[in-house]
Amino acid sequence: KGVQSVRTAVDFLVASGARVIKISVGDTTGGGTIPDMKENKSTLNDEELKAIVEQAHSHGLHVAAHAITDRAAMRAANADADVLAHTPTIYLSEATVAAWSKRALISTLAAFKNVPLAVDNLRRLREAGTTILYGTDLGYTTIPAINIEELELLSKAGLDGDAILASVTESPAKFWGFEGLGRIKEGGRANLLILDADPREDLSSLTRPVAIYVDGVDLKSKEQ
Repeated sequence: KGVQSVRTAVDFLVASGARVIKISVGDTTGGGTIPDMKENKSTLNDEELKAIVEQAHSHGLHVAAHAITDRAAMRAANADADVLAHTPTIYLSEATVAAWSKRALISTLAAFKNVPLAVDNLRRLREAGTTILYGTDLGYTTIPAINIEELELLSKAGLDGDAILASVTESPAKFWGFEGLGRIKEGGRANLLILDADPREDLSSLTRPVAIYVDGVDLKSKEQ
């Protein structure tokens, strides 16, 4: 614990091959997360959080923040974290929404069952300018593919077909710096999903690809 210790920890993770640093940001007021669950008080103070982010940025890495409450999300923003690892499940203040307006959010709405505030928070964040990145948080599901429930919740949060498609393709490719991915273009990498319908009209088509190409190789044909 301490500023130098957390900087050293980040250096160690980078040397070990880390491509992103994730921090758990507690709510020092002891706020709740989802019904019958309480957010642990943070073991990292504001100076330590800031030091972790600065050290990660010095290595060119993004920092994702696990911050479920309004207070925690604001602490993460004040530390200059780049992306929320989950949509907060407690109502976000206008100040917190504004603080995240130029940053990013990984949706993970389906991980929080029956929490309408999460859907509303995502809607408000997106309207403020937050970049929405599709994500399902695989800790809660066994679906090894795109989750239709997550797509439906994104739609419920106000994203149309074009916005949802961007959240699973162009937006994450640009945010994470994956060159040659996210859009079909000359000179791009041949990583493609071939679908049986326009995903902007039929979201479920994303869950049943006809073919999956990775670097030009059709994985589904290869499996057969």
